[in-house]
Amino acid sequence: SKGQMFTDIAGTTKTYTLVQCHFHWGSEHVIDGVQQVLELHCVHTDDHPVGGPTYGVLGIFYELGAESTFLKHFEDELPTHQAALSGRLLSEEEQPEHDLLGNLVDQKSWRRLAASVNTSSYTGPLNFMEAITGIDRTHYWNYDGSFTTPPCTEVVDWYNLMGKATLSVAQLNKFKYAMGWSAAGGNFRNAQPLRGRTVYGCTLLPQPVVLKNWYPYNADYWASGSHNSNPVCKHGTFQSPIDFEKCAVPTNREAIGITWATQTVELTNNGHTVQITAKNDGAARGKMTYGKKQYTLIQCHWHWGSEHRISGLQLPLEVHCVHQLDGTEEAPSYGVFGVFYELSEKTNPFLARFEDQLPSAPHGRRLDEAEEQVHGLNLFGHPIINGSKGRRLASSYTSSSFTGPLDMQALYSGVDKSKFWDYEGSFTTPPCTEAVDFYIMMGRAGMTMAQLNKFKAAIGWDTAEANGNFRPPQPLNGRAVSGCDSIGSAETPVVVPVIDEETCPSQAPLITLQAITAVGVLIILAVVAIGASKTLMGSSMEGNSPNQAQVYGKSGGDNFSSGKKQDVEATLAKIQEDLKALMSGNISAMQAKSEENSRLVGDTVELAKEIKENMKGLTVSNTQDRDAHPAQAGQPDGSPMLSRGEMSA
Repeated sequence: SKGQMFTDIAGTTKTYTLVQCHFHWGSEHVIDGVQQVLELHCVHTDDHPVGGPTYGVLGIFYELGAESTFLKHFEDELPTHQAALSGRLLSEEEQPEHDLLGNLVDQKSWRRLAASVNTSSYTGPLNFMEAITGIDRTHYWNYDGSFTTPPCTEVVDWYNLMGKATLSVAQLNKFKYAMGWSAAGGNFRNAQPLRGRTVYGCTLLPQPVVLKNWYPYNADYWASGSHNSNPVCKHGTFQSPIDFEKCAVPTNREAIGITWATQTVELTNNGHTVQITAKNDGAARGKMTYGKKQYTLIQCHWHWGSEHRISGLQLPLEVHCVHQLDGTEEAPSYGVFGVFYELSEKTNPFLARFEDQLPSAPHGRRLDEAEEQVHGLNLFGHPIINGSKGRRLASSYTSSSFTGPLDMQALYSGVDKSKFWDYEGSFTTPPCTEAVDFYIMMGRAGMTMAQLNKFKAAIGWDTAEANGNFRPPQPLNGRAVSGCDSIGSAETPVVVPVIDEETCPSQAPLITLQAITAVGVLIILAVVAIGASKTLMGSSMEGNSPNQAQVYGKSGGDNFSSGKKQDVEATLAKIQEDLKALMSGNISAMQAKSEENSRLVGDTVELAKEIKENMKGLTVSNTQDRDAHPAQAGQPDGSPMLSRGEMSA
């Protein structure tokens, strides 16, 4: 066993597993402005992290004095580095990138540079407990902080012992020579501003505060005052999620490689979402690969509505599959594979495997305001329940009986893995750690409304204040988003509707009503048109006179032609539009016109009456004209029409 570190602070117990110890000269932390000659940092991983991996670092100051028996075991076998032997600080152009622990890495692959590691022949065994022999471990400073090397990830619980170890001048010189950086005066980072943080160990706990829920999102609460709160949630520049621009032409590139295994899983509700955790060991869980980066699957969880958006459009659901970047075991970076869901008539077969066994939200997750009153924060900065003797406000969770095995690759079935957006971002929940590569698919998975409702019910966060467990899009702040060669027109932003599938009214009555409306209008116009036609035909049979121009020409019927004809044409256009909507099954279009169609029937009836009256008037007018000008019943020139027998030779 590597060994563990245990803390029991204000009734809260935490355990960490030792990873490694390293040295800084002079010290990185300072005491009342005074820098110590050497500082040892022993890095541990949190055995039970919440919201992503966290770390615990035990810090030990050294001062000049008696020889250290701990350091004596390996002081003459310290590995050196060529850069250290040359006694120079690399120029800015020569500076490579570093991982979270300050190890040199390649800028493109982010793999540690082998040439930068010089390994000693010393292999122990070594008793690490000797490093703290004689130091009182009940007196220490504690605060929430970051790693002291780039990219300075803010996921560290610091425990700096107030007591000091000693070393001789000769021992100090050996360490300085081995580490190098003499031109820089040591390998330390200067003390950083507290920015409102509290350092515990010498003062009382803060005044009582009210613990705020994660949702609905509030930047101030996420920065301070909610579970796992972190100032980077408000002030960070690489925050997620973001709003993607709609893509017209995706970039032609290789598909993301996925080798997720079919395996047993743990299905839980952690109080914030529903999550599936892969249970295979290590690499056997499966990999995600893109370019030179390879990641190992950890877990997948869901957000309703979606956290990322497309030109403002929020989808009903989004899944995030979280992976750890290989080669970053000591201070992880992550890769998230994301898929949007849209409503479909077809059941999603992957979700169907466990949709009826989703664990509900932990009982009492949302405490009443009186219960949320907490007696300050413990030494980790986490809230303490009032009246609980300092016990930390637990992040409870519930588990499902479903354990699989589950084919994890079925999650993205039918989604094109070669078309996706990718960018650098953060976790979308506190502490909002900015160490995540996002790969969000452009294609969407389908799910039924019934499946969506089951996930919403299990996840919760459907209250008067919150309408889902999502964080809204964050500013890009100059970041590049890859994956699209041409931007398309924006989609209309929508809010995901809250619909109860079982009480959704049938559309059949509406369709029937629209059909009756349209057919009724056609019948009315047909009757009027037939009547008008008979009237005109009757007039024509009685005499083919020039007075037919009164109906079709520029005389007495001109007002009808210019006015009522336009009304008829407009009415027919509306009817054609409704019939097209009816034949195509476009229910939403018919719904939008339901009130208009009611008015249309009434208008059409009135129009038919007016047309009928005009027809009667025109018929009477034609009869009167024939009686007043009997000569027009003969030849056009007014001469009488001769019978066949009256024609002369």
